[in-house]
Amino acid sequence: MDLSKHAISEEIGAEYYVFLQPTMGLIDIQIPVDINSKDYDLYSKMPQEYLEMINVHFDQLRKFCDRLDYCVDITAAVPPTGGMYSDPRHHNEIGNEKLAQIIFDKIFSVE
Repeated sequence: MDLSKHAISEEIGAEYYVFLQPTMGLIDIQIPVDINSKDYDLYSKMPQEYLEMINVHFDQLRKFCDRLDYCVDITAAVPPTGGMYSDPRHHNEIGNEKLAQIIFDKIFSVE
């Protein structure tokens, strides 16, 4: 018996979603451009080895997410446009509010 959260949700007729959330430093989608921003300050302190590792890891996660019908890739959502992050891995209150709206819209969208 498969006791995964997805399988349990299917068993009871509930929708199940997994959201692959953004993180700073993802090439082409989560790199700040405003060098005078707090987000850029956080980004500039990230070690190059970490940036390489997180991009390899997220490339793998995105490919895995693409194969799952219940995984929603929002890694390009809410980019670091100035003051969206509290640290390189997590959005701040403003960024989280925007992410929450995106997740809410997906869950409650009429398809």
